[in-house]
Amino acid sequence: MSSLNEIKSAIEKYLRDDEWHYTLDKENNVIRCGVNLSNRLQECKIIIDIREDKYMVYGLINLNCDEPNKNQMAKLLAMINYGLIFGNFEIDYSDGEVRYKTATNCKNCIPSKEVIEDSIMIPAYMFNKFGDAIIEVMFGIKDAQEAFDDISDND
Repeated sequence: MSSLNEIKSAIEKYLRDDEWHYTLDKENNVIRCGVNLSNRLQECKIIIDIREDKYMVYGLINLNCDEPNKNQMAKLLAMINYGLIFGNFEIDYSDGEVRYKTATNCKNCIPSKEVIEDSIMIPAYMFNKFGDAIIEVMFGIKDAQEAFDDISDND
């Protein structure tokens, strides 16, 4: 059976070996780091929440969606989420926070370097791929369907 400390050690080893800059909140077993993006968002914050037999990775951006655009944002995120395999986008209606979440089951195993890398990079990849559409809807430049169609046209 894997333990919280074994999972945390494996994640920290990956981050050290790959020369990431990160902080560890030992009390809450949370690791924080960031990834640069190649779109208007510029950066994705990564939060790794380590539990006894699993860990969650959250990708967060520095912008929140304003009230008038929350429904269009939720619609865009639902259209993007349909068919995704690893993780999903979410919006918090109380404050407009948009995030991407993945979860990794570690029951009876310690995650490999490849599993850890995917779990951390998938949220960043998703914000890199969909970030411009998210910004366009967040600021009311386009509605959800227009922004989604533009993503589909560029694939």
